[in-house]
Amino acid sequence: MSSYAVIARAGQKTALSEKHPVIIGVCCLSLIFAAFATINITNYLVMLGILAVVVVAGRIPAGNIIKIIGLVIPLCFFITLIQALTQGGTDIVSFMIGGYPVHLSERGVSLGLAIMLRVIILAVTMTVFFALVNPMRLTRALYDLGMPFKYAYAFTLALRFLPLIISEISTINNAQKCRGYDIDRCNFIVKTFKIIPLMTPLIIMCLRRSSSIALAMDLKAFGSITNRTFYLELKPATLGEKTVMVLSVIASFSFIITSTIL
Repeated sequence: MSSYAVIARAGQKTALSEKHPVIIGVCCLSLIFAAFATINITNYLVMLGILAVVVVAGRIPAGNIIKIIGLVIPLCFFITLIQALTQGGTDIVSFMIGGYPVHLSERGVSLGLAIMLRVIILAVTMTVFFALVNPMRLTRALYDLGMPFKYAYAFTLALRFLPLIISEISTINNAQKCRGYDIDRCNFIVKTFKIIPLMTPLIIMCLRRSSSIALAMDLKAFGSITNRTFYLELKPATLGEKTVMVLSVIASFSFIITSTIL
């Protein structure tokens, strides 16, 4: 996932990145809940349009969005294929493989495409969240809401692990390419199986990083001070931001109820 550092390092603070982290988080969760409430392709296209506006307004690098979509494309392909093979209905294509008939149904392809769009929306929404929210600002916001600092920091630390994991995957992939193990030139089916050997070094590196972080936190006596002080000042959410949050929640619940009834 992309991180706040992408914007901060480039000095591109935008109006969206300066909004209250809780407001951004609630709006993203509202969109995620709405995405789970329907399988209508038209609704998903509207959500993607909203995300496109947010990406442009937030000046989020398009390369990060394309990279995330590229990571989920193999999963989306298998989802669509499985639905097309297992769902009943009118056949689009029928052929024989080893003497066994294979049918791709129209209903399955439609359902697979809808689920594919849902996965893309979830991935892009989380990317937008990580790109706009500074982990330090999120920690302060959760602490101001009454969450103990230990849990607020642990929550944001887990979120910061996601971009690190993506970076580790890229490093491991490049190292394997130097050894002649290149999966980027394979098709979707072969890539899904060849990516498994990359997971073992990734898990080992994540465990090593976790151990280093835990040791560093112990050396700095993390949690020994109850009354925290912050050098980061976080302004309270404005009335306009609270209004947007409430409207997004109401729109999400209305969408969920409407989709359930229909």
